[in-house]
Amino acid sequence: MPGVLSLVRQVFVRAVMATVATFRPDVVLVVKGGFLTPRVLSAIRRSKAILVNYATDDPFNPRVSTPEIRASIPLYDVYVTTRKATVDDLIHAGAREVVWIPFAYDPTLHFPESPRDAQEATAFRSDVAFIGGGDEERASVFAELAGRNHADLRLYGGYWKRYPSLRSF
Repeated sequence: MPGVLSLVRQVFVRAVMATVATFRPDVVLVVKGGFLTPRVLSAIRRSKAILVNYATDDPFNPRVSTPEIRASIPLYDVYVTTRKATVDDLIHAGAREVVWIPFAYDPTLHFPESPRDAQEATAFRSDVAFIGGGDEERASVFAELAGRNHADLRLYGGYWKRYPSLRSF
C-alpha cells in the first residue's frame, strides 16, 4: 500500500503545481496539507499566491500529523486553527500569522432531523452522541462517562476502536 499512496501523492502534487502555474491564484487554501511537502509549498510560494492553512487537527499530535506538516508551518502566510491550545505552539514553530477560529454552530443549518422510520430512530437514539475523531484526551472523557453507566453513549468518527473500553459505543 505505501507504493500506491506514494503514487497518489505524486499525481496530486503534479496536479496542484499545474493548477497553480496555469490558474495563478491569489490565494491557495490548504486543508491540513498532508500531501504537500515543504518543497512543494515553497514552489507555491514562489507563485506569489498567499498560502493559507486551515487545520482542524493538532499539527503537534503525532497520531494525526507528520513531521512534514510541522516543518511546513513557517511556509504559510496564515495558519488558521480551530484549537486555541495550539496557538502559542504554532507561533513558536515559526507561523507567520496565526488565526484562531472556533468550531461554530448555526441553528438555521444545524438542527435535529426526524428519523425516517422506527428502525432509524432506534439505531441513532442515545442520551449522549459525539461526532469526531477518537483523540486520547476525548477518549478519557468518554471512558469516564461510559464507566458511570448512566447514559446511552454513541461515538461516531475515526479511531474509537483503538480504545477497548469504547469499542461498543
